[in-house]
Amino acid sequence: ASAIQTRPRSVVLSAPDRRVSRSATTVDNLFKKRTNVALEILATERRYVACLESVVKNYKAGLEAQRVATAADVRAVFANVVAIYNTQRVLLQQYAERLDVWHPMQCVGDVFVRMAHFFKVYIEYAAKRAAADA
Repeated sequence: ASAIQTRPRSVVLSAPDRRVSRSATTVDNLFKKRTNVALEILATERRYVACLESVVKNYKAGLEAQRVATAADVRAVFANVVAIYNTQRVLLQQYAERLDVWHPMQCVGDVFVRMAHFFKVYIEYAAKRAAADA
């Protein structure tokens, strides 16, 4: 068993007000660090999804509604940004649900692995973006 899976009650240090297990303290510190990283990823994903939502609902929809650009130009500029937005919304939802039940044994990598197939939308976006820039 790894140090994260169990809390050994080994070396006990004297402290002025309490006795603290060095192993438990290490596990707690690792958990706090993991939690901070997980929360930073969540905050970043929320900001990213909010930006994508703005692009889709304000810029793309505005250009389409006002007919400032041709439909072909809008498709070229925004490529498959709607598919990316939808993919990221699902990722954000699943990631947030995982953090709702966060505990020391919790992992998040599998959330990304399950979504890996859907990240292919970025390959399509990059290919269309390169064509639009040419």
